[in-house]
Amino acid sequence: YSFAKGEETMNELSEMLVTKFGAQMPQILVVDVDQESSARIRLCLQDEGFEVITVSSDAEARQMVKKIGIPNLVILDPVLSNDGGAALVTKLKRGEDVPFIFISSFIDSEAVVTALNRYAEDYVIKPFHPDELVARVKRVLLRTAPAFPSDPEQAVDDYLRVNFAQQYAVVDGQSVPLTPTENRIIHALYTHRG
Repeated sequence: YSFAKGEETMNELSEMLVTKFGAQMPQILVVDVDQESSARIRLCLQDEGFEVITVSSDAEARQMVKKIGIPNLVILDPVLSNDGGAALVTKLKRGEDVPFIFISSFIDSEAVVTALNRYAEDYVIKPFHPDELVARVKRVLLRTAPAFPSDPEQAVDDYLRVNFAQQYAVVDGQSVPLTPTENRIIHALYTHRG
């Protein structure tokens, strides 16, 4: 095994992400009270082309989601709230399939197992290596992303076109944004038309 092979794998993951998400890279919300850690996460993910938004509390996270919509991924330090992040996860997952990666310096194997079984796609221990975090983020996004084509727009009929990768429809020439749930429903109907 060589480390060069690991670099090839990271490039392959990046190419697969572009295929899944199109030109618009996934949006990641980071919820971490530790400003230094939050800035480090933001920098290493922005270097990979991700759109990263950072907040420092559950309340700020909920406000940000109201403002920008549901992100493609949430990275959450569960120790910033008394319930270990459960309320925020439940609130954001209500009606949406948003994946979570928990990131914490709290190393209790029971808490890690509980988080993985109930709430999170992955769990990263601080301090983390930037390449490890990026690889985990890419794998979670590839595993949880809807299988939408990356073609610009799919024509449904003369009056309706849909871009599943960027989550919008064009109805009678007018662009309409779609929520992730609307996008999945229309995609299911489109792939099973007739």
